[in-house]
Amino acid sequence: MDRTWNRGLCWRCEDDGVPVLWLGPVQSAEAGDAPFFCCAPCVRRLEALVSAYNRRGDVVDENPVTSMLARTYGA
Repeated sequence: MDRTWNRGLCWRCEDDGVPVLWLGPVQSAEAGDAPFFCCAPCVRRLEALVSAYNRRGDVVDENPVTSMLARTYGA
Protein backbone atom coordinates (compact mmCIF):
# COMPACT_ATOMS: atom_id res chain seq x y z
CA MET A 1 0.00 0.00 0.00
CA ASP A 2 1.24 3.47 -0.85
CA ARG A 3 1.95 5.29 2.43
CA THR A 4 2.18 8.82 1.01
CA TRP A 5 0.57 11.45 3.21
CA ASN A 6 -0.90 14.59 1.61
CA ARG A 7 -2.87 17.51 2.99
CA GLY A 8 -6.59 17.23 2.44
CA LEU A 9 -9.97 16.25 3.85
CA CYS A 10 -10.40 13.23 6.12
CA TRP A 11 -13.45 11.35 4.88
CA ARG A 12 -14.11 9.86 8.32
CA CYS A 13 -13.98 12.84 10.70
CA GLU A 14 -14.19 15.56 8.00
CA ASP A 15 -11.17 17.46 9.36
CA ASP A 16 -9.78 19.51 6.47
CA GLY A 17 -6.27 20.67 5.68
CA VAL A 18 -4.65 17.84 7.65
CA PRO A 19 -2.27 15.09 6.50
CA VAL A 20 -4.37 12.28 5.07
CA LEU A 21 -3.55 8.83 3.75
CA TRP A 22 -5.25 7.19 0.78
CA LEU A 23 -6.76 3.91 2.01
CA GLY A 24 -8.33 2.78 -1.24
CA PRO A 25 -11.49 3.32 -3.20
CA VAL A 26 -14.89 3.59 -1.56
CA GLN A 27 -17.95 2.47 -3.50
CA SER A 28 -21.43 3.92 -3.41
CA ALA A 29 -24.38 2.15 -4.96
CA GLU A 30 -25.83 5.52 -5.97
CA ALA A 31 -22.87 7.84 -6.54
CA GLY A 32 -20.10 5.62 -7.92
CA ASP A 33 -16.52 5.36 -6.67
CA ALA A 34 -14.26 7.86 -4.91
CA PRO A 35 -10.86 7.83 -3.21
CA PHE A 36 -11.03 7.23 0.56
CA PHE A 37 -8.64 9.41 2.60
CA CYS A 38 -8.21 9.43 6.40
CA CYS A 39 -6.14 11.40 8.90
CA ALA A 40 -3.75 9.66 11.32
CA PRO A 41 -6.23 9.37 14.25
CA CYS A 42 -8.89 7.92 11.94
CA VAL A 43 -6.39 5.50 10.37
CA ARG A 44 -5.53 4.28 13.88
CA ARG A 45 -9.23 3.85 14.70
CA LEU A 46 -9.84 1.91 11.48
CA GLU A 47 -6.80 -0.26 12.23
CA ALA A 48 -8.30 -1.03 15.65
CA LEU A 49 -11.65 -1.93 14.07
CA VAL A 50 -9.96 -4.21 11.53
CA SER A 51 -7.97 -5.90 14.31
CA ALA A 52 -11.12 -6.40 16.41
CA TYR A 53 -12.98 -7.75 13.39
CA ASN A 54 -10.25 -10.29 12.66
CA ARG A 55 -9.95 -11.39 16.31
CA ARG A 56 -13.67 -12.20 16.46
CA GLY A 57 -13.82 -14.68 13.60
CA ASP A 58 -16.70 -16.60 15.15
CA VAL A 59 -19.46 -14.25 13.92
CA VAL A 60 -20.80 -15.39 10.56
CA ASP A 61 -22.97 -13.06 8.50
CA GLU A 62 -23.28 -12.82 4.74
CA ASN A 63 -23.56 -9.03 4.94
CA PRO A 64 -20.08 -7.65 5.76
CA VAL A 65 -21.51 -4.40 7.15
CA THR A 66 -23.88 -6.00 9.66
CA SER A 67 -21.23 -8.58 10.50
CA MET A 68 -18.70 -5.81 11.24
CA LEU A 69 -21.26 -3.94 13.35
CA ALA A 70 -22.08 -7.11 15.28
CA ARG A 71 -18.43 -7.78 15.88
CA THR A 72 -17.69 -4.20 16.90
CA TYR A 73 -20.77 -3.37 18.97
CA GLY A 74 -22.11 -6.78 19.90
CA ALA A 75 -25.35 -6.13 18.00
